This record gives sequence, C-alpha cells and structure tokens, in this order.
Amino acid sequence: MPLVSVGCDHGGFALKQVLLPVIRELGFDIHDAGCHTPERSVYVPHALEVAQAVSEGRAQFGILICCTGLGVSMLANRIPDVRAAVCHDFTSARMTRQHNNANILCMGGKIIGEWAALDIVKTFLTTDFLGGRYQDVLDMFP
Repeated sequence: MPLVSVGCDHGGFALKQVLLPVIRELGFDIHDAGCHTPERSVYVPHALEVAQAVSEGRAQFGILICCTGLGVSMLANRIPDVRAAVCHDFTSARMTRQHNNANILCMGGKIIGEWAALDIVKTFLTTDFLGGRYQDVLDMFP
C-alpha cells in the first residue's frame, strides 16, 4: 500500500485525529510523525520527518498541519524534491496536484474546519498529476 506521512504541531493535533481514519479508508498506510498529544509543541521536527520521508521516497505523500499551514509549508519546501502546498479549499488541492505535482499537503488547523479538511485530503490524495506542459514547468524549477 502507498504510504502517507502525517505530522502536526499542537495547532493541528485535533484535525490530524479526524483525518487519519479517512486516509486509511482511501487505501493508504500511515506513518504518524507526531505530535501525539494536544500539548504545546513546535512543528519543526514533525515537518522535517514528513518532508524527509517524501524526499527520500519512503512516503508517496505527506500531510502537515500547523495553526495556519504556512510554517510547515515553508519548512517542507526547503527539503529537496518536496513540493508542499498550502490548501484551504478542494479546488486548490486539485489544481496543485494536477498542475504542480505537489507531494505534501499543508493545512491550517485553526483556519479550516473538519468537513473542508476531509474534502481537501480526499481530493489531494486521489488527484493525478497531468504531466505534459505542467512537467515542462516543473523541469524549470532549480
């Protein structure tokens, strides 16, 4: 089964707990990079673990959740071969997979609700990259 690596800080803990069963229902195995309690935590070690798993090919996708999704995306995008995108609606999730071949989904646990997050995750994990002219653009990335 393909693997999704999931990580969060305290701001994303509750949302992560809602998403894990849905990711499994979609047919993915899960690597939970933490955090594992709602106590205050920083996102850096969790985001690095997820981004490295994706970068090294151990995970097909990553999902990162902090308060806004912004911090985890900035950190993840520093890791080679990671294309992390902040998505707060399903259209962004679909387009970033189709056009950018994003491999890490970043969300804000204090920004979006559970129902929106469920739609975003389902869309992100089930949408294919279109390739073609979009691959030509990705090939221009440094």
